[in-house]
Amino acid sequence: MKKRKFGTRGIVMLTCMSIMIISVVITALIGLIGVSRMNENGIQNYDAAMNDGYNKEIKTQVQTAISVISLYYQMSESGNLTEEEAKKQAEEAVRNMRYGDDYDKDGVNDGYFWIDSTDYTLVMHPILAEQEGDNRKELKDQNGVYILQDIMKTAEKGGGFNEFYFTKSDGKTVAPKVAYSEAFKPWNWVVTTGNYVDDMRSQLKDTSHNMDAIIARISLQLTIAVAVMLVIAVFICWGATKKILRPIIELKENLVKFSEGDVNFAVSKRALRCRDEIGILAESLEKVRGVMKQIVEEIKKSSNTIVETGKVIKQSSSDSKESSDEMANAIRNISDGAVEQAEGTQSAANEIEVMDEMIAKMNEKIQAMDQLSGEMYEAGSNAGVIMTELEQRNDTTKGAIRNVAEQIGKTNDSVQKIKECTQLIAQIAEETNLLSLNASIEAARAGEAGKGFAVVADQIKQLADESQESTITIEDIVDTLLEESAQMVSTMRILDAETKEQQTKLDETKTKFAEVSDKIELTQNNIHAIFESAGVCRESADKVNEVITSLSAISQQNAASTEQTSASMVEMNENVKKLSQYAAELDQISDELLRTMSFFN
Repeated sequence: MKKRKFGTRGIVMLTCMSIMIISVVITALIGLIGVSRMNENGIQNYDAAMNDGYNKEIKTQVQTAISVISLYYQMSESGNLTEEEAKKQAEEAVRNMRYGDDYDKDGVNDGYFWIDSTDYTLVMHPILAEQEGDNRKELKDQNGVYILQDIMKTAEKGGGFNEFYFTKSDGKTVAPKVAYSEAFKPWNWVVTTGNYVDDMRSQLKDTSHNMDAIIARISLQLTIAVAVMLVIAVFICWGATKKILRPIIELKENLVKFSEGDVNFAVSKRALRCRDEIGILAESLEKVRGVMKQIVEEIKKSSNTIVETGKVIKQSSSDSKESSDEMANAIRNISDGAVEQAEGTQSAANEIEVMDEMIAKMNEKIQAMDQLSGEMYEAGSNAGVIMTELEQRNDTTKGAIRNVAEQIGKTNDSVQKIKECTQLIAQIAEETNLLSLNASIEAARAGEAGKGFAVVADQIKQLADESQESTITIEDIVDTLLEESAQMVSTMRILDAETKEQQTKLDETKTKFAEVSDKIELTQNNIHAIFESAGVCRESADKVNEVITSLSAISQQNAASTEQTSASMVEMNENVKKLSQYAAELDQISDELLRTMSFFN
């Protein structure tokens, strides 16, 4: 038997490893995707928290500045300071107020406040001190947003946030800013501060880089873990496959021995110890082996019995012939004495009884052989029916292939006609193009009178060019269809040849089954003939026994019965000859049976 390059162990190993690898890879991907999403959500949440924190911070700082201004207002109300002094000191106090974790070039916190009056006049600004006293109602940022007007609207509503572009503390850089404004109504002031968005984005970017580095480390660790898991999975798959397949391989070796006729092999103990389907299969194989061994032994014993029976029958027929000869001599010498005749008849009677017993045993064996031959004939008939069904299905397949081949041929012819039509259209388009060219020349010669005709000729030329392009496209498509059609025709021819070869093999197999069935039927007929002949032999033996009994009874009248007894002896001799022939046939059949059973060890 030719071994396959990729056996069951390889398939199971590959399947197990594929499942492991896919599971580990999917788990790793899910982990990486989860970590990535966690990173994205973390960045988003951090961004939202940072924005919310900055907004709360500037709101709190503005409220703190208003508290400071309110303190100076109370001092003016109590008379400790005049209103102008209180305002001036409040301006300076707010001017010097700073907050935040970042510092400017002078080492001062870069968070500051400025104050505008409700009439849009800049009251105080620590960075733009030169603009104090200016009306900034029309102040716009680079996007056209009126900064002060939006701030005043927000302050009138009780305070709030605004977004706009504004100059940073270095006096040069313009950046987006989120500001919080709140009004101090006793003095008609609006206090504002804010955070620059690019600073927040820079901090967010640094945090994002840190998170990316953490994700990279986690991904590397996860990759290493996946690699280690894959190595472990390979060893697990190898061990599991070896453990699972070892009893299956041993069972396969047992089945190979069984198929070679060995019924004395020992079924794999490892497989018998299994408590799964493999164990059930091993137990079933052991039962089948035991039953088959018993059947083979019984058939061998029966074969030996048949051989011995044939020999006994052959010997008995020879002995019967000798006895009949002796009886004939006794009849011819009947005058020598009745005692000698009685002894001869008694001896013949004993031999006939032995022969009758042998014939009875032979009948039993022949009946068993007849039953087996009937089962073989029925199996051969069933196989013939199956072969007929296969032949019918093969004929149906051949018809379908021929129909498809005919349709492909018709399609090929149609495509060929389309190609001829496109070639004709191309010729017509070329001639039309030539005619339009001639018409254009004639129109040019006609001058003004031929302008309209020239336009028509130009349109005809365009249509001819488009027709030529279309025919080229159609020809390409048609050529492609012809090539594919030719390939399909070649494929159909191969299929037709394969179906013919298959039909030939089916016919040969059917012929072989018919020959086997005929031989089985012939064997069955021979067995029936042997059975009938054995019956005849038994009847003849009974008749001989009756004759001998009669001869013994009338031994004293031997003179009158000599002729009748001689005739009976002649008939018995003929029957003995037939019995010898049947014994020879039985001996031949038993030899064939022994040769057949020699296949089993």
